[in-house]
Amino acid sequence: MWVGVAYEHIIALQNKILERYAIHKRDLPWRDTADPYYVLVSEIMLQQTQVDRVVPKFEAFVEALPTFAALAEAPKDRLLSLWSGLGFNSRVLRLQRCAQEIVSAHNGVLPRRRELLLTLPGIGPYTSCSLLAFAYNMPVPVIDTNVRRVYIVELGLPEEISLKDLEEIALAVIPEWRANDRYNAVMDYGALVLTEKKTWV
Repeated sequence: MWVGVAYEHIIALQNKILERYAIHKRDLPWRDTADPYYVLVSEIMLQQTQVDRVVPKFEAFVEALPTFAALAEAPKDRLLSLWSGLGFNSRVLRLQRCAQEIVSAHNGVLPRRRELLLTLPGIGPYTSCSLLAFAYNMPVPVIDTNVRRVYIVELGLPEEISLKDLEEIALAVIPEWRANDRYNAVMDYGALVLTEKKTWV
């Protein structure tokens, strides 16, 4: 058991979300690759921006600037033009500083250690875990609003559950293999099925 959750309930949730994901997986361009650069760009774009707005901007951005080095060297006006329509322009400026740091301090390779990711501009606790899960398929606790809601509702958890306990449950639901697919499955379930409107209204 994990935090009062029976093992069979964990397995049932795993099966439920994966079975739905196999049939109804959202076709998103950043899911077609595990390239750490693409994952980073998508994660920053998805902050405070709806998925349907991000898709065309992501595709244009990575076509124009396909690598950390290309992003690091891009002129500011080019960056802002590619980012136009996403809002919060400070995000793309931090993203460029992040790319510059990756190129200069990490030989152009996104670090695989969370403590190193957290030293990069614009990378906080959530994003550091999402990068490790989606770029490197590592079993780390990725907890966003949708994931939190899925665990609370599907596993009958108290609304006031701590982040620490939720992270423990996440690591139980997401084992050491297929972390990437399983987090995508949970996120799709929370975004499309167990939505905030359907759950709380």
